[in-house]
Amino acid sequence: MKPEQAAKSGKDLFRERFAAEHPLVGGEWGKAAENLRRIPPYAGARTVMVSLHPALRQVCLNLLNDRKRIVLPTPGLQKGFVLLDPAAIPPSKRLPAIQMKLKDPSLVKLPYHKPMKEPVDMIVTESLAVTRDGKRMGSGEGFLDLQAAILHALGWTSPELRVVTIVQEDQLVESLPTEDTDVDIHWIVTPRQVMEAFRGVFSGGGILWENLENRAVRRNDALYYLYRRSGKGPPQPAQNIGDRPENT
Repeated sequence: MKPEQAAKSGKDLFRERFAAEHPLVGGEWGKAAENLRRIPPYAGARTVMVSLHPALRQVCLNLLNDRKRIVLPTPGLQKGFVLLDPAAIPPSKRLPAIQMKLKDPSLVKLPYHKPMKEPVDMIVTESLAVTRDGKRMGSGEGFLDLQAAILHALGWTSPELRVVTIVQEDQLVESLPTEDTDVDIHWIVTPRQVMEAFRGVFSGGGILWENLENRAVRRNDALYYLYRRSGKGPPQPAQNIGDRPENT
């Protein structure tokens, strides 16, 4: 077995054991969402990408109520990213909007070929586990790493971007098996505390095309665009959607 395979196996075993002992159910997510408002990056954030986990729905409501734009990844990124602009969504429509019904007119598909008017300056995500120095373990699907890499490749991230995770107290651990592509966490927010973790610059990672199957590229609207832009010429993409683009 190659060393990287052994390391990955160890990571998978840790994830399986930890997930069984710390299921992401229950928890005081509302209190954690309120504590998110206390961290310094929150005040200045204008555009925030939020993961799709149900535990973060109160975070989305707070962001809209605080007049911040939200970028949401569509499931599997099959239809790229959509934008929720509080200026265009009345309070009565905000809860339905964050339910991610893709036919909701509040969801505006972001066009890849245009720069974002206000780039993403904060990412909020859930985690399976996180260390106090900002090492994170997710579900194992690599969603956050890939989403962050795609945002960076599209030029949609601010140089001051900060990554924040919301977790419960028992998800804080002393150490984690990690990989080079893992996104570091700048701030950790729990129902009872906030703490600064990683103080470095967000690098955006990179898209490891050699690790992606053509089928995965075809099914991922954003990946397909970047693959074509790079001149690699992948197989035919999934069917395009007719969401209205952001007026940039």
